[in-house]
Amino acid sequence: MAKRFDPDRLSQRLAPFGFALNLPETHKAGISFIRPSTVARLHEHILIRTGKVAYAEAVISGATFTSCHPCVSETDERFRAFLSDGAWYRTSALESWAAAHSWQQRLVENADAYCKAMAAERGPQLAQRLLTVFTAVDSYIQRFGDLLAIFDREAAFVSEVSPEEQAEIERLATLARSMLYLSSEDGRLASFALVRFGKEVEGSTSLFESKVPHRDAGLAARLVLLTDHVRAMRLEYEMVGGLHR
Repeated sequence: MAKRFDPDRLSQRLAPFGFALNLPETHKAGISFIRPSTVARLHEHILIRTGKVAYAEAVISGATFTSCHPCVSETDERFRAFLSDGAWYRTSALESWAAAHSWQQRLVENADAYCKAMAAERGPQLAQRLLTVFTAVDSYIQRFGDLLAIFDREAAFVSEVSPEEQAEIERLATLARSMLYLSSEDGRLASFALVRFGKEVEGSTSLFESKVPHRDAGLAARLVLLTDHVRAMRLEYEMVGGLHR
């Protein structure tokens, strides 16, 4: 019997509209797709919750992974409402294969239009809101240098700081994992950048001292976007088998 939600089949049907399966973000009970937005530096996501009770959301974000935190993203509720036919919880009960097939057909046929409308209406405002964050993140990335080479000696690299800096790196990395659900190793490198290069980029070594991501959007956005960059570079590193030459 065919699966109700087949990521590969959905990927083939959404590909003509520029969407790609957001690997490795496919996970149990969820599928996600992504494409570059018409607004520079932003990405359009379709986040699908699969199962007998399903929904899908359209999100525009500065990040490529699917956490889509509010500090770097905007969710357009209209797509989810459309697919649920205005149901109270904005979910769809898909009790049969036929119902699931029909729901996915509507998703495929309408995702492009809803994402274009979302980008036109929400994209410029989001890009403006993230402008200072993008500028800061670019500066941190520049100071990182060659991340592929850093991955070759990552443990040694992150230990090349003072004990005080190491403690702050661990604090931020722990918060990145527990509050933002970011990858531990990628979040640690992002935290390293904030601590090690903070004075050069932000003008202060204590800008984020004692602050926590869920109460400081600037800190959260920097952690998310830096981790996003590290994640992308790590995937590239792993694709070539590691050990950058």
